[in-house]
Amino acid sequence: MAPSCTLQECVIDASAPFEDIYNLLILRGGIVVKNLLDVDTCMQMKSELQPYLDAQAPKPGQEWQGSFFPKTTRKVSGVLTRSKTFGTALTMNPLYLALNDRILSRRNKMRNTQTPKWSTAKPQVNQTSILEIHPGAIEQDLHRDDCIFHRVLPAVDKWTVGRDVSTLCFVALSKVTPANGGTLFIPGSHLTGYEYAPKKEDALRAEMEIGDAFIMLCHTYHGGGSNTMKEGEANSVRTLAATGMTLGFLKQEENQYISHDIEKIAQLSPELQELAGWNISLPYLGWVDFSHPARTLGRHIPDGDHLFFDEDQSEAVAI
Repeated sequence: MAPSCTLQECVIDASAPFEDIYNLLILRGGIVVKNLLDVDTCMQMKSELQPYLDAQAPKPGQEWQGSFFPKTTRKVSGVLTRSKTFGTALTMNPLYLALNDRILSRRNKMRNTQTPKWSTAKPQVNQTSILEIHPGAIEQDLHRDDCIFHRVLPAVDKWTVGRDVSTLCFVALSKVTPANGGTLFIPGSHLTGYEYAPKKEDALRAEMEIGDAFIMLCHTYHGGGSNTMKEGEANSVRTLAATGMTLGFLKQEENQYISHDIEKIAQLSPELQELAGWNISLPYLGWVDFSHPARTLGRHIPDGDHLFFDEDQSEAVAI
């Protein structure tokens, strides 16, 4: 067997029309988006996060028990409040937000009243992290990230909204190559069913320059690559910043509410606060004291039917 397409057939520039990027993503399941962020932004993000990565250097007796995160991998979570640049440039990236609005928004007429009304559940942050692979790292097993949501799906010929409940975006903070741990992914595997057994010979290895992104639907089989380089060689360390999104009414993979100091969440923009989970998922999911949860951050948000229903009740509302 061999991959169903070439890596180049999974690559598109961030400046391409949105519909072209969206259509390539739902066709392949995972794509490399060139130039999602500029190099200066990536270097600023990395400098803000480097102290946390350095603190993750292996310590005897504290290694991960098992193969999913080998000792040659350094991982930092809670990144939303550890790097201002991460939140503003990556999590709030307009292209990634637009893709998630299309893929993960859910709008239905709900019967909270005698007359059903439209309610839209918008996407929320699923996880934030930075992952660094050092020489000697072995390949991860190919896996689907949406297994955390017990997704047992049949095979389909064509992707439609509703199949995926989460996405992930990895941005390269270093050069990414097959030799230093480029992510493996199987294009088209987001269309396969539960019985499908992934084979590494069907996988491609992502290659990226600083600022490029690998964006995937989380039903796509993928895994961290091996790092076969030697310590000290140029580009021997692979560093990725990752942000993920999920449905507004699912439990987040990374528990945002206890991963961050509330004082730091209060310093974020209202838009980022709500994306992180300090929001109501319509209709009326996630309240605190029967009110909008962002009140706990000192914001004044009045009570009312806007906590249940869309303000625009027209049938054809773009989401």
